[in-house]
Amino acid sequence: MACNQRHQPFGSKISFGVIHGVRDTVRVEIDSVARRQRDAKLVIAGVWEQANRKASRLSIPSRLPVLYLLFAHASLLLAAVVVAVDPVSVTGHFYHPLMSGVVHLVTLGWISGSILSAVFIVGPSWLQMSMPIGRLDYWTFAFYAIGVTGIVSHFRIEQYSGMVWSAVMVVLAVLQVAWRVVCELFRAPIPRSVLLHMALACINLLAAGTLGVLIGADREVDVVPGSAIANVYAHAHLAGLGWATLMVMGVGHRLWTAVLPWATPPDGRGVVMSLLLVELGVVRLMATLLLNG
Repeated sequence: MACNQRHQPFGSKISFGVIHGVRDTVRVEIDSVARRQRDAKLVIAGVWEQANRKASRLSIPSRLPVLYLLFAHASLLLAAVVVAVDPVSVTGHFYHPLMSGVVHLVTLGWISGSILSAVFIVGPSWLQMSMPIGRLDYWTFAFYAIGVTGIVSHFRIEQYSGMVWSAVMVVLAVLQVAWRVVCELFRAPIPRSVLLHMALACINLLAAGTLGVLIGADREVDVVPGSAIANVYAHAHLAGLGWATLMVMGVGHRLWTAVLPWATPPDGRGVVMSLLLVELGVVRLMATLLLNG
């Protein structure tokens, strides 16, 4: 009995020591969980603040981008209505006036109009380009909208001289926007790959528009040598690959870090080489069609 009484305090000390150890461990774990919760709240607050700043930068500066976007969707809607009302007229071989009008509604009206609208939104917000909108820009939109409408309507009535003058209006409008974009790109602090993609896309758009004017004039006067079908293919590939594809690639390289903030911005020799390969392929394809058509 005396022996048991002598060892009881030692056992009690061990029990209290274990309890204190467990309590300290639990307290450390609770403090660690609380600290992680505080860190998570700070991260969420930082992400929310950054999203609010980006949302404020994405505010539309004027009605001009909305006008381009409305015209783009109206063009797409009109193309869908034409196909729905008279689907037989757009079947068969694509190279006939009505089908050409529908194609230009989609490509020149919808796709190009949407890209031109995005230029005035994405440029200032994500590409850090100064794109102040003035009266000349609204006149440019008017030239573009009237020109596209004229191209489509003259395709419908098969009056090619009017289509050529309408195409000239579109080229002049595109020239004004492209000149502003290229000038601002060289001033903006953006990666070289984005600058080259967008600059070459604008150059290709002007080249495709000029070629389209010449192809239209060729219906009245022999201007462009070679096969008419081959020339149309060259015009289509220059616009689709050289303009729309390169513009999407260039803006995509810049928005990559916006979608994935932890990712490294794509830049360097590999991106420039891919751009040169696409551009050389487009030029080679166009030259082959024009010279050997």
